[in-house]
Amino acid sequence: MSQTMRAVDIKNTTGPASSLYINPSIPKPVPKEGEALVKIKAFGLNRMDLLQREGMYPVPPQASKTLGVEFAGWIEGDAAEGFRDGDEVFGLAYGGAYAEFIAVSTHMLIHKPKELSWEVAAGMPETWITALQAIHLIANFQPGESILWHAGASSVSIAGIQLTRSLAPSSKIYVTASSSEKIEFCKSLGATDGFNYKTSNWSEELLKATDGKGVDVIIDFIGASYFQGNLDAAARDGRIVHLGMMGGTKLPEGTDIAAFVKKRVSFLGSSLRSRDPEYQGRLRDLLAEEVVPKVVKGDLEVKVERVFSWKDVVEAHGVMERNETRGKIIRRLSLRSDEDELFGSAVSNGLMAGMESPEMFRKAADGARSENKAVTYKRMQFNELQMALYASTLLLFLTQLVTSTPLTQPFNATNGLTANCLTSDKFTRKGWIPVDCYAASYLIYNEQVRQGNPDVSREFYPIGTPHPLAQSH
Repeated sequence: MSQTMRAVDIKNTTGPASSLYINPSIPKPVPKEGEALVKIKAFGLNRMDLLQREGMYPVPPQASKTLGVEFAGWIEGDAAEGFRDGDEVFGLAYGGAYAEFIAVSTHMLIHKPKELSWEVAAGMPETWITALQAIHLIANFQPGESILWHAGASSVSIAGIQLTRSLAPSSKIYVTASSSEKIEFCKSLGATDGFNYKTSNWSEELLKATDGKGVDVIIDFIGASYFQGNLDAAARDGRIVHLGMMGGTKLPEGTDIAAFVKKRVSFLGSSLRSRDPEYQGRLRDLLAEEVVPKVVKGDLEVKVERVFSWKDVVEAHGVMERNETRGKIIRRLSLRSDEDELFGSAVSNGLMAGMESPEMFRKAADGARSENKAVTYKRMQFNELQMALYASTLLLFLTQLVTSTPLTQPFNATNGLTANCLTSDKFTRKGWIPVDCYAASYLIYNEQVRQGNPDVSREFYPIGTPHPLAQSH
């Protein structure tokens, strides 16, 4: 077995996004006692990654120099505490998630429910645990209190808005954001109102909205540039939870700190990455018990803005640096050539089966059209006729690209499903033939993105697996 792996590395140790590259010879981690080796399928991008890349983040001494703290994948080899070889998991680490493998404490692993995609699972740990920590352990937020989430369209605040609304249905939830579109997006998640920090004085507007009272809890990621505004906007006995320094660390001359005395305001700073495993384990349990079941049921939603191949890590970092997102950015690891060959064989077999039975092929096409309306991340049952549909759609789509001829019925933009089909690592592990398929037509893909549904991926089970959509009807 190889002692090296591929991982995202940084030229000259630190630098801009353009300095990121995939290093093919990083030492493969060896798990210590209490740890498991996880083969990573997808990992999330967080703003701390940008700071660490530039040498501006205080990395814990036990952290890998490789970026990344949240991931989803499966366990390879023996593991302790209820985990076995092949178990699908997701979790949080001190570092090292931008890689093919990671060694991580089992205290920070959660079994991945089959209903969750790799992308959703990889996008949960850091952001949702940070939001849970801010609400429960730091601010001690109580139902009936009001709360302000800065950077409302950021991943942590997206989680926080939903968690607050779930915990306290009648509480007033406010946000700041850079545009009216982002504010409306936050309202759709449960926010009461929002303030555009680019076009208004958000602290003055918040005081007007609360009849001069202010808010009981403020969750801040900005720092120095919001310090005075936070003091002004805090209610009597208010708590300001400081989690980031995007707006600097040096207070401007003339800052008035009288609110600490006049309003008995508390200022609470915290971080997650520097916490010990026991503390993080408590939050892992909160995530597993209070969040994951609600995400599976659809009561809470992990917003995945965009999914990149990990080969496009430079572009992904650029998107976050330009603040172009309203949710998580996820990177998915590319596939090995032997798996591509296996998938090509499966497609060929399915295509031949469909050609031998045109009538059954048309029925499969009709079925796939209806499945295309299903809820994102629900899994479809696999059979050869469906594979035939996908294979033929792919061929027709490629033909369209080469000849500039529009897709014709029955494979048009409303039922063509596959532009980019990639095999899954599950193929070799469990003998399955799952496929992740994105829309065959750019039209349908872009429409999904416009409607806020950026990932139209599907995974197939082998013949005989119960269809979860059928069970729900």
